[in-house]
Amino acid sequence: MFTLFVGIPVSQVYASGSDYGIENQQKSKRVIVEIPYDKIPPKVIFHETNDGYAGYLGLYDYFKEGNRYIGIYRGTVYDRPPYPAPVGMFLGEY
Repeated sequence: MFTLFVGIPVSQVYASGSDYGIENQQKSKRVIVEIPYDKIPPKVIFHETNDGYAGYLGLYDYFKEGNRYIGIYRGTVYDRPPYPAPVGMFLGEY
């Protein structure tokens, strides 16, 4: 069996980074931070880094050191809003 498609234009489109707004896309980076608390650490925090990135981090683990708790948080921070919440928040993991 042989099928022939007639009249369908075929073209290739070459796009530059500026066509997609890549230079304007939100930048992100993964972080892990330790934060001391006087009580059991919260499950999700909003964290800002020294270089202007910010975002929500989820509690990975915590331990007690003397009379203080140390919360270990990890997640992704972004260079500008919107700051998406950790996926685990919606799954009830935090």
